[in-house]
Amino acid sequence: MLEKIPTLSFCIVYQGQMEQIRQTLGKNLTDNERHKDIIEFVLFDCKPSDHLLEWILADFYEAVNSGYLCYYSCGFDIDCNLQTAKNTACFYSKNDIVTYCGCGDFTGYLGGKYIISRFINFPRIVLQQLKNKYDIGTERISVLRQYFDIVGGYDEEFISDCHVEDLMIRLNFAGIHHVQCGEQNYNQSLAIEKDTFAEIQYIDSYQEGSKRSQEKIFEGRIVANNGGLYGLRSGILNHKSENHH
Repeated sequence: MLEKIPTLSFCIVYQGQMEQIRQTLGKNLTDNERHKDIIEFVLFDCKPSDHLLEWILADFYEAVNSGYLCYYSCGFDIDCNLQTAKNTACFYSKNDIVTYCGCGDFTGYLGGKYIISRFINFPRIVLQQLKNKYDIGTERISVLRQYFDIVGGYDEEFISDCHVEDLMIRLNFAGIHHVQCGEQNYNQSLAIEKDTFAEIQYIDSYQEGSKRSQEKIFEGRIVANNGGLYGLRSGILNHKSENHH
């Protein structure tokens, strides 16, 4: 049991999903605003040429100014894999729990509070929110930042869709228990068109990545990214402070 109510960071990665984030970001900010003293949204923009920042400042200036919404970028477009981008958002988060929230995900009304409630009595968990195997929600996982750091974050060597499963396996080896959440109020996302060919590619990629993950774990490589040096840590600009880190 935790001694105090934990704080939470929703970590978002933007890689060109403008249509999606325009539909979800405002709703998610509003749905969690009641607890903005213990919740933040951390957005890492990999494609600033889309002018996402301009839209954010026009519509959510107060959220940025107050630190409720934290915007980070390199100031120019970067081509990095999703794991590296996720890790970067998590690295710059400030709260106790890190939760990945895709551009097409809805947190649900008071969704941050719901996630926090799951950790108060059982902090040694990695909470996975999903509806089915192929739902975008399969990437929506939450874990205490201290445990995320212990295993070195998402493994940035992976080029497959297995990086989420790999992280959960390594967390399990570190004594963190995998818990699935099927509460539909907090697992909603934008509808995506079903693509059978993409599903086949996903399965092939997943199986290949899963095999590689098991090999690394068998070798005792529980901590990823050269001892936990995950994410991009230099040349990152935070809009509010306008300082490079």
